[in-house]
Amino acid sequence: MKKYSLFVLLVALITIFIQPGCTEDDLVNPNGNDEDARDKFLGSWLFDEDEATKSELVYYTVEIKVDPGNSARVLLENFGNTGEDYEPPYGYVTESRISIPDQTIGDGWQLEDATGRLVDADKMEWEYTIVVGGDAQSYTATATLQ
Repeated sequence: MKKYSLFVLLVALITIFIQPGCTEDDLVNPNGNDEDARDKFLGSWLFDEDEATKSELVYYTVEIKVDPGNSARVLLENFGNTGEDYEPPYGYVTESRISIPDQTIGDGWQLEDATGRLVDADKMEWEYTIVVGGDAQSYTATATLQ
């Protein structure tokens, strides 16, 4: 009986040590594909912005880039047509959305309730509010990949 117990223990130990372990890649990407959820959002997007209280359209370009410091985020340069002098806001990417948490994007500029939804491979729909000097304006925009 001792030989049998020793044999079972030996087989169990060998099984544990021979079995391949999880690698970091397995944990990060369990499906085995190399697709980054951010990839479909990256690039230069032409925003066709409509202030909710007016019918005046404004066009400007937003460059969406990978945030090198966070694998779930993107940076949106010139979002809200702020220009180069303002820190680009960051957004979190999911399957078909970019959600931008409320944040200060410049001297007196606040971005609130910002969400972009991917409609197809080259079109997004956005809703957001920009507060400048205490005055809040809500916007909708259609963004087209350039």
